[in-house]
Amino acid sequence: MKTIILALLITISNLTFLIAQNTTSVDAVNQISLGTAVNIAGKQRMLTQRMAKDFVYIGMNIHTELATKERASSIILFEENFKVLSGFAPSEKIKAHLIKEEVLWKEYKKLISAETTKDNAVLILEKNTSVLTACDELVKAYVEYAGTLPKQPNSEGATILSIAENTNTAGRQRMLSQRLTFYYAAYVWGITEQFPTEKIKSFAEFIQQNFSKLIISEVNTTDIDDALANVIADWREVEERCTKDNCYTFENKGMDVAQMFKVTSNILQKMDKITGMYAKLLE
Repeated sequence: MKTIILALLITISNLTFLIAQNTTSVDAVNQISLGTAVNIAGKQRMLTQRMAKDFVYIGMNIHTELATKERASSIILFEENFKVLSGFAPSEKIKAHLIKEEVLWKEYKKLISAETTKDNAVLILEKNTSVLTACDELVKAYVEYAGTLPKQPNSEGATILSIAENTNTAGRQRMLSQRLTFYYAAYVWGITEQFPTEKIKSFAEFIQQNFSKLIISEVNTTDIDDALANVIADWREVEERCTKDNCYTFENKGMDVAQMFKVTSNILQKMDKITGMYAKLLE
């Protein structure tokens, strides 16, 4: 009898431990900050464009090894990020956007994982905007949720909403750096000679507009200002080749596509840190 009771106690103890472990895991996910949620949701936008860019570079046999690694890691990161975001859905609107993102992602993943042919690249060009839009809508839903919270300023005098908006804008720069490179590389590869270079130009102008918006923001700390100045210096290498008055470099495929990969990868890395700096202000 004592043996049976002891066995039951051990079983109950083990079950209690497993339940506690599971509860801790769920709580850990639920306890991510709003800033982290906006940051991660924004990173999903970037990943959809980075893996598309990598697909094209693999097909062009340029930076092939790095692009192959990036594509693989982007797929893994997207799915892991989604798990984290699924644990922080404080509104019905956010839940609905998470469902939409998941559905579109499953379709997009098949294309990204397919053989790197021009025909498949065309399909990615046709589909990438829809999954990007779904990711963007989720970020906006988190920012909108931030606007419903008490508008108490932080120690620097910035409101929750203004910081969330800056986190969103900074995070969008990560995505735009990869989207610009993806479309330019696709244009150089000749996926379609009729591709409107005005669209590539608009990406470059949007990036510049966002930098202008961020650099004058009252939300910024001194560290953020310095970091922005540093990344804008990198951006000039691309921006000066495509201004409102001159886009001939892109139109004539004159910018080295391998160099474009390197420059915008640097911009991505630096903007990722800056986005994290804004996100921390929401903690």
